[in-house]
Amino acid sequence: MPPSGKPLVPPKVMMYYIFQGIVEDVERESGVRLGRFLMASFMPLNTLLGIAFSMNPAVYDIVGEKDQKMKILQNIYGLSENMYWLSWYVFYLAIAFICLILIYICWLAVIPVLDTVNFFISLIILSTGFVQSMALVFCLSIFIDRPKVADFVMSFVTMIIVCGSSGLQFLTREATWIGWVGGFIPFCNVFQALTSMLWLSAARSCDDSGACKFVGVNFDTLWVTDICMLDYYPGVVPCFEQAEATIFPLGWAMLLMVVSTVSVVILAWWLSHVRQGQYGMAKPMCFCIMAKYMCPKRVSVSSDASQQDTTAEGRRCVLSIQHLHKVFGDGKVAVDDLCLESYSGEIFALLGHNGAGKTTALNCAVGLIPPTSGETYINGHHVRTDLQRARHQISICPQDNPSYPEFTVRQHLKFFSMLRGVAESDVDGQTSAILKALGLEEKTDSQCGKLSGGQKRRLWVATALIGASPVSFLDEPTSGMDPSSRRELWNLLLRMRDTGRCIIFTTHYLEEADILANRKAVLARGKVQAVGTSRELKHRFGVGYRLTLALSPDRSAPAGELQRFAQEHVPSAALEEGADEDVRQVNITLSFEEVDKFSSLLQALEQSQERLGVLDYILGMSSLEDVFMALGRQAEEEAKRDEGDRTPANVDFQEVEAESPVTQPRAESSEWRNIKAVFSLRLSAMKLNRFRASMVTLVPILLQVAGLSLAGLGSTPGDGGSNGYAIAVYPAMAYGISLVNSASDVVADVKNKCKYVSISQGLTPRAYWLGSFFAHASLLLPLSLSFTVLFFAMRPASIPIQSAPVAVLAMFAYPIPTTLAIYNLASAFSSAESVSKIVPALLIATILLPGMAVWVLSASFIPASLSDVAMAWHIAHSILNPCYCLPGVMSYLVNVDGPKNLSAGEYFGTLSALPLYMMPVTSALYLANLIRLDTKSYKNKPAKPSEERATAEDEDVLAEEDRCRQAAAADDAARYEKLSHTYRVADTGSRPAACAHCTREYKYVNAVRDISLGIQKGECFSLLGPNGAGKTTTLGILTGEIRNPSAGKVSIFGHNMAHEKERVSAFDLLGVCPQVDPLW
Repeated sequence: MPPSGKPLVPPKVMMYYIFQGIVEDVERESGVRLGRFLMASFMPLNTLLGIAFSMNPAVYDIVGEKDQKMKILQNIYGLSENMYWLSWYVFYLAIAFICLILIYICWLAVIPVLDTVNFFISLIILSTGFVQSMALVFCLSIFIDRPKVADFVMSFVTMIIVCGSSGLQFLTREATWIGWVGGFIPFCNVFQALTSMLWLSAARSCDDSGACKFVGVNFDTLWVTDICMLDYYPGVVPCFEQAEATIFPLGWAMLLMVVSTVSVVILAWWLSHVRQGQYGMAKPMCFCIMAKYMCPKRVSVSSDASQQDTTAEGRRCVLSIQHLHKVFGDGKVAVDDLCLESYSGEIFALLGHNGAGKTTALNCAVGLIPPTSGETYINGHHVRTDLQRARHQISICPQDNPSYPEFTVRQHLKFFSMLRGVAESDVDGQTSAILKALGLEEKTDSQCGKLSGGQKRRLWVATALIGASPVSFLDEPTSGMDPSSRRELWNLLLRMRDTGRCIIFTTHYLEEADILANRKAVLARGKVQAVGTSRELKHRFGVGYRLTLALSPDRSAPAGELQRFAQEHVPSAALEEGADEDVRQVNITLSFEEVDKFSSLLQALEQSQERLGVLDYILGMSSLEDVFMALGRQAEEEAKRDEGDRTPANVDFQEVEAESPVTQPRAESSEWRNIKAVFSLRLSAMKLNRFRASMVTLVPILLQVAGLSLAGLGSTPGDGGSNGYAIAVYPAMAYGISLVNSASDVVADVKNKCKYVSISQGLTPRAYWLGSFFAHASLLLPLSLSFTVLFFAMRPASIPIQSAPVAVLAMFAYPIPTTLAIYNLASAFSSAESVSKIVPALLIATILLPGMAVWVLSASFIPASLSDVAMAWHIAHSILNPCYCLPGVMSYLVNVDGPKNLSAGEYFGTLSALPLYMMPVTSALYLANLIRLDTKSYKNKPAKPSEERATAEDEDVLAEEDRCRQAAAADDAARYEKLSHTYRVADTGSRPAACAHCTREYKYVNAVRDISLGIQKGECFSLLGPNGAGKTTTLGILTGEIRNPSAGKVSIFGHNMAHEKERVSAFDLLGVCPQVDPLW
């Protein structure tokens, strides 16, 4: 019998011999040798897990930056591809340096491992592992375009790393060639080097006198392969056969690791150039042997002169687009044979309806997306082959306002100014000047994430105009701006043009293009329909001049007679389409060619005005809108002629008839119908995204297979072997992959305001949570079914079949408490980015670490004195940790209760079943807390309104206040009574928000002050005001997005929005179109 008193089974002979001397000397050597052997066994895998999971936030950061276009914008503003990746290396190098120091101190001081390891060898292994992990992160991020996809991919990669490395640890001892293969596989070679290093540090070496010492790791032991784990006496008592071990040579492991790391770094550099994803200009596969890419300065010399044409006025051509085509993957032609030129000192406008190709054309011109074919030159530099130099000539204002939310306005401008190459001494001066010109001076130290939509547009316009780049591309620069801000920007752009800069912009405001642009190009269906000045376009495509006649109600002359009267003087006069005999106003078009005849017409009209029944008349030139509509209809006719009915009609150029009033009442809804709607919505997202569905279901099943396969190695009846932990940890971690998806869904709903909009449309909170729970639990159900099937098919010999009822019940009950726990956890996060970075680590802390700890402390080769610690740990986590339920059941079955060979009923009375009994308790606790948190989220505690009251002086405002005070609230469709709302925000300045919250430094913003307003039934009402006037807050309080106001009352058809039951009734009468376009 071994000293521990536990029965010894044949497969445990090796473990017994390894630990017999250790256990005997525990008291004498204070457990040092025991700790050394345990760390040599488990530290490589745990270290690798730490490295693997540290990759998740890195991938998410890089992919998130790429998804938000911040990477490509940095490239456009001057940051080269190589410097971009180097900046990430330096950033994570600083973090890794701190981590490596902590790891080394921990290993050296707390864990007795590195005292026999050469410092430089351990430094080489750890630092090379870091470089390799970052290079692999870069390679993966290049192929991933969405942060959510990054989550699932990294979960899959982590699973492969863990499974592959775990198997490598045991298979290498059986076949050396596997070690050579693993040496070329990233991460596996890091694990192999760590394993060899730690086993060498724990191995024993004895001389002829019987004196023994640790082999250790130094440059003399790099090539050692055969080691002994026990003390021996050469020639007298040789090393026991069971204590002998064969390891892969550490020298070869380190060499293969370095070669693999260099290969991955080169691969990452090559991929970063040939694969750009949806944003960027990818180079050919063999770009590194092509002179025009590797030496662009030499090649571009000859092309510069040919592309620098000048006009008769001496203006230089700064942008030349030649036969540009862009066809997307679905076959849609976005840009079709676009040819344009723009010159210095010119403002050029691209006009077109939604989907005409304006944004796509700009994106192709600046290298934001690759064109299908065509050439673009900027100041003579070819965008495809000399992209870096071409980008030094341009700046861009993108359409969707990407930014780093934590940056202040000053930091944002300073960052992009430095990329542009502005001298550091000039940055502050230029920043202040541009912010003052755009009216953003007071927001200098505000964080970008807290700016309104119009303020973000002005910030990006400032970013594009700072630095004096020769060409500036502005994509809808005035979108979301109030009229005063728009006028300020117009004046700034005109001043910039006078300095010789070329500005190309897109817009939907035709008045803006008419005033600002020297020339305009009108696009329709990706083609340029016309180019020219406003006068040229109106002359070629306009309806001519328009004579507008206002008629008296008792007029005697019909519209046809008015046309004939005009034709007597101007033969081309014609009634506009839609004119009939009953209208009070008639529009007659007059040709440009007959301007000289207009005077006689106007004289005759003045003399016959009373006879014709004309009260007043106006003669004016056709507008740019007439040109726009005419060219659009022309493009539609050409498309129908070329492609027939296959071309879908563009609604922007169709006549819209007024619909009859809707008399059908709103369909009755029920809570069960709402639950089914949310349930279907969740599953539809999975159905439409097959990759995501496979990562949530297929990958976890593969992880279960790997865990059961590994647990079966060395398992015998009564002994789980050295891999018994796998059945406790791997299947539970498989559930964790899907739980991350559940948390991301819930947080995204709140972040994107989808949940709020759905509730304001009639969805109850209870239906939302039940529908989400049923959907997320149904995604976990296949894992429970697969685990059950695999358990019966691949059950380790150490777990008797009689324990199956306990195990199966745990498998099917496990999704309930874990899903409720993850919902509670999700309430602590404000973004899906935080979920992806923190939740996987929390799942490791609540699933992997407790399960591994209980398995180790209850293992048969551990002293019996530690079994009480294992039991206490097991009971505590069963009660407090819902994620521990499944790994707790399996850990105790493998090591403690499984070898007892009890009956099926008796297993329900063991400690293995304790987590099973605690699942309903923890589920109820987390459900109650979820209800509390959800209810609290709808009831904010607003700051008290300012004592300063808005003084109304307008008579109409006073009359409206008096009407709201006297009339019943039910008389109006919507009613505000003495409404005020004050925001309490962290007074951060340029500091992180957490600093202000910790010091309780706040400032108060009075968004709405003392509003009394009633919107009557059947009335179309508009709220006007500049950015920050309080329009969105006023509507948000009405629709229930903001609860509750600081003061006052809000009602819809008499239903008070402050009361839950009345608010539900009000939501049945409400439809909401929010500002941020939330979409599922």
